[in-house]
Amino acid sequence: MGPNSVVGRNMFDALTPDAAQKRKAIIQKICLSQQPFQFEYEQEGKWTDSHFFPVVVNGKVTRIVVHGRDITERKQMEEKLHASEMRYRRLFETAKDGILIIDAETGRVEDVNPFTVDMLGHTRDELLGRQVWDIEFFKNTVLTEATFLELRDRGNIY
Repeated sequence: MGPNSVVGRNMFDALTPDAAQKRKAIIQKICLSQQPFQFEYEQEGKWTDSHFFPVVVNGKVTRIVVHGRDITERKQMEEKLHASEMRYRRLFETAKDGILIIDAETGRVEDVNPFTVDMLGHTRDELLGRQVWDIEFFKNTVLTEATFLELRDRGNIY
């Protein structure tokens, strides 16, 4: 066995005191419930997804099989996605242009920014779920609906 061998070492040796305490609490919970448990944790910039599976013999947990995998890359991507969503939301909410987000299949309003709400004189709730051609803002609702459907059918709206 090499110096990095897990055999003969306590599984808590490599953990920070806080992480070791959390793992011990999880093991106690698993022993009482006899149910699998999963959690994610970060240590020294690395994220791990851990799954704990109790082995029950004669009604008692005799061992716990632990499976862990590095999810650092996934967590970093989630953080980037969250930051991107926050930037989008901030732009959407503060834009001085009317923005409607419309379902490409049905033409129903899925979201509307505050500027549009003010411009149209409706509440956000009054606009959500309505089809865009049913909003009084458009002079010719029949033409608006026909144009939307034509653009959708040609693949210009997605």
